[in-house]
Amino acid sequence: MAVFRARGGFTLLEVMLAVAIIGFTTVGIFRFVQSTVRAVAVSVEDTEEQLRVDRLVALVQEEFYSLPARGQTNIQGESIKLNGADFDSIEWRSRGGPGLMTTAVSGEYRVKLRIQPVEKNSNKYEIGYWRRPALLETESGLVAGGSDKDATWVPLLQRVSAMRIRYWDSRLGQLLDSWRDPTARPAFVILSITREGDDVPYEAVLRIPVSAVQ
Repeated sequence: MAVFRARGGFTLLEVMLAVAIIGFTTVGIFRFVQSTVRAVAVSVEDTEEQLRVDRLVALVQEEFYSLPARGQTNIQGESIKLNGADFDSIEWRSRGGPGLMTTAVSGEYRVKLRIQPVEKNSNKYEIGYWRRPALLETESGLVAGGSDKDATWVPLLQRVSAMRIRYWDSRLGQLLDSWRDPTARPAFVILSITREGDDVPYEAVLRIPVSAVQ
């Protein structure tokens, strides 16, 4: 005679424990995926910000490479401190071109790379080109013209808190915090940009093709 034994089922407590374990596992997986997605998003954002800084450096370097080997295209650099932060600027003379963010204009410009508020009385800052006409092209040739009221602002990089520029003087063998010599150019400049929320600045060395101006 066959004997059938009843199989024991799960108790309510065991079922509740199993559900709880599955729930905790699901929450753990969700949090892991969420943190991974956030990390990827932050990484992508950091990469995009780095690319913006790299593009700015490339634009300025292209401008410096376009400076004539000889002539009156001198460089002027000013060191400014505001609430303990560096707000330096560097100025040079240039014709229109990709490095100046325009190819459709004629004449020459005084160009200044500087940092300024995004809007008046704003505590947010951006780096850009301040361009003022210096020589206007006419039928009879280039003539002096233009004033500060004719200047235009070209924003290049936002979400910045400081910009420091240092100039290497080959004659002295040292870095200077400003440049005012109209008869010479620095051999290179060190551009330091501090982004909002960053403690360590981004630094780039920009070469000046010829240091002597004659």
